Amino acid sequence: RLQLAAQLASTECSASQLEEIIRAEPAMAYQLLQMAGVGADHGFRRRVQTLREALVIVGWRQLQSWIGFLILTNKGETSEEEVVTTLTRARMAELLAGETCPHLSGLAFAAGMLSAFDLLLGVRLEEVLISLPLDAELQDAILAKDTEVGRIVGDVIDCQLGNTEAATRSSLSDGTLHKASIKALSWALEVSRGFVRTGRSTTIRRKPVALRH
Repeated sequence: RLQLAAQLASTECSASQLEEIIRAEPAMAYQLLQMAGVGADHGFRRRVQTLREALVIVGWRQLQSWIGFLILTNKGETSEEEVVTTLTRARMAELLAGETCPHLSGLAFAAGMLSAFDLLLGVRLEEVLISLPLDAELQDAILAKDTEVGRIVGDVIDCQLGNTEAATRSSLSDGTLHKASIKALSWALEVSRGFVRTGRSTTIRRKPVALRH
């Protein structure tokens, strides 16, 4: 599963290859359509008729990380909490990037989601990244290094862990962080319902991860 996720994360993976993978996985196709229908950009519901349309709506960076995420979670070994935490992190990073660097919002979504792969796999993030052929900019953002998106991802992680005093790397206001966390959690809960509808088995094993208030 990790190798397939690595293939999807590669810049050499074409849109047609992504579509073929989705066509072969009905549950994955449903979840992708669910994500596109919720409205990744503005949070409203919209009608999506085809997989190709969903590919366009979701976007390249988001799609690569999203499908890799589905591959790692579709076996039913991931808790509902971990699913929601991962989706919230990705969406919150995307929203915050929209405030400071809109042209990097797709990168922020991918970095936020991939930064939670250690949670999904139970191994150190550095070990996960060894298997993923990612470009340097995305890797730095995933590891919350001192880059424009890396600082945002670092703040998002701190907010989720309840380390609110440390969430100052991006220089975004408390109000902006709080608003993004609420919107991101709402979106994540909506999208995660697709996992239940497709028969995905989840078990909540721990207390919910705290978001900044």
